[in-house]
Amino acid sequence: MKFEYYIKRAKEKITNKIIRTIFHYQTKEVFDIPKIGRFSSESPVALLSMLQESDVQMYLLAVKSLLRYLTINKVVIVCDPSLSNDSREKIKAHIAHVDFLEATNFMHESIPIGGTWERLHAISHLTGKYYVIQMDADILFMHSPSEVIQAIKHNSPFILGTNRLYQQLTLQQMTDIVLQWIKQYKMDHKQPHIQMIAEINMQRLAEPLGYASYTRGCSGFAGFSKGSITPEGLTALSQVFYADLGEKWKIWGTEQFMSNLLLSNLKNIEVLPVDKYNSSEQYEEGFVMAHFIGTWRFYNLLYTKIAKMIICEIDKEKT
Repeated sequence: MKFEYYIKRAKEKITNKIIRTIFHYQTKEVFDIPKIGRFSSESPVALLSMLQESDVQMYLLAVKSLLRYLTINKVVIVCDPSLSNDSREKIKAHIAHVDFLEATNFMHESIPIGGTWERLHAISHLTGKYYVIQMDADILFMHSPSEVIQAIKHNSPFILGTNRLYQQLTLQQMTDIVLQWIKQYKMDHKQPHIQMIAEINMQRLAEPLGYASYTRGCSGFAGFSKGSITPEGLTALSQVFYADLGEKWKIWGTEQFMSNLLLSNLKNIEVLPVDKYNSSEQYEEGFVMAHFIGTWRFYNLLYTKIAKMIICEIDKEKT
């Protein structure tokens, strides 16, 4: 059985590499599309992403797919140390108004290093002046995101939901659900993910601080309303979990949990409908947005197909 497993994994890796190569080749025309997007100093919106060198082509596809529909103030990139000067110049050639922030400037002793925590810390600094939309590089917009546009209009935050059953629950309700998941994990001799560990502790740790609700969402696309969070609030809440969970708090996934917890407790929070905004694993015709996350990015040609469609649409709009 182990031999069959390793053969299967090897085939998956080879297939993934082939599809990744096809994707980058067939979507390279994104570099031929001129600057796109409507920018205005009157707009409150900053579109923020944390970016590493290997994701530049995907990132330009993501930005150009969204900026067809939004008027924003500026694009902000939190730069992973791998992001080269050459790539920064390419990005400036494609985006009219872009600020580069160094991820290293958003490290803090009360929050973990890495795991996109620097991104969330940067957001907490910007919300004092802007409505901040956080967008991962592996996202594509096929249609106008009307729910997002309305959220911006009313300065209402939004969160990318993952399942209708886990939206705006009380901390007790979410804890009860996660306890059942952990019970099953133990029966299957598996270790529960750090997000689950944080979730079963949030009632004990966060409720005394005034946090009452929780949506199990994805931090890959999120809207932080102007004035919603602060660096002091973020680091203080992180420190509470850090002090209790210790080194576990440094594991990848704690930032997503923290983003979920912060957003879920903001006034007028909007959970984006999962039948329009979802992982590409669940893709259906009519999706407004698809998130080509991790495992589901290059396991088939869907990402390539939709990206090519968007490039064609933008080309037609420009002619």
